[in-house]
Amino acid sequence: MNSKELFHELNQTRHHDTRWQQPNLFQETPTNLTREYWLYSDLHNIFGEQAFPTTQKMEDIAHKRLALPDNCKKAYFIQQHYDTIHHAYTLGYRSFQNAIDLKLSRYACWSLLKSTASNVFAQTYFLSPVIADNMDYYTLYDTASEFARVDLRQDLTKAEKILSGILYNKHFNIKDFYNSTSIALFNGMTSDEIKETYHIPNKKDDPIANYMGRHALHARIAALHRTFDTYNRETDKSIIRLEEILCNELFNKRVDMINKTGKRPEQDIKQQHIDNVKKELQNAEQEFTKKYSIQNIR
Repeated sequence: MNSKELFHELNQTRHHDTRWQQPNLFQETPTNLTREYWLYSDLHNIFGEQAFPTTQKMEDIAHKRLALPDNCKKAYFIQQHYDTIHHAYTLGYRSFQNAIDLKLSRYACWSLLKSTASNVFAQTYFLSPVIADNMDYYTLYDTASEFARVDLRQDLTKAEKILSGILYNKHFNIKDFYNSTSIALFNGMTSDEIKETYHIPNKKDDPIANYMGRHALHARIAALHRTFDTYNRETDKSIIRLEEILCNELFNKRVDMINKTGKRPEQDIKQQHIDNVKKELQNAEQEFTKKYSIQNIR
């Protein structure tokens, strides 16, 4: 499903429990507490077996994958964030009667998704209360797109290291190769020209990849991996052949990106450096953990 459908599904499967809390010394009347939760079965149907397995006990998954804040007692903390219930539900095309299911807190949902690096949009959905009040779909989409750059930039670094290893063994200048192949993705524009166009400081050893949006990053990553697969099957292991393959793959991914998003790679350049995006994400996760890890679903 696309991100808009996912946003709708997560809203539709969000539940509330209301309970009365006994008054403390400073209250004259009980407090009406509303607890939000999502069902494990619903999340399995949305995200699949990898993120929310049903081939193992649901409680075991919660115990293994729930991220623990510092200085907390594991058993008690984990049990705060899920509650076992029995009811009728459907998993895929199979129906169950009086079967085990879990109520999962917002923190638990985010933690289980993060533990499998599953769906940045969904992770951001659960983080959203500490980012903005009553976040709408479009703001959430833009925020998630920025956060997605963090993991994609790391993936690109790994792919670039493979490329650098090949070039190093061939005693070829890595920077020159990078600049010449980048032109294929950016329709003839060099990294310096893009930085000048988008008023990005042209600092030494600050590659344009640090400013690329998620679509452009994904395009270059995919092109590199397809290049490695093709090059490994080639009998001609020259740098000229490597460059030819990579330029062709970059151009193909450029066309794919335009067809899918209506945006050219050179238009998917951001003003914000990837380090700043990473810091924003870390701050949001820290604030979220501080606020939502202390909630109790039971």
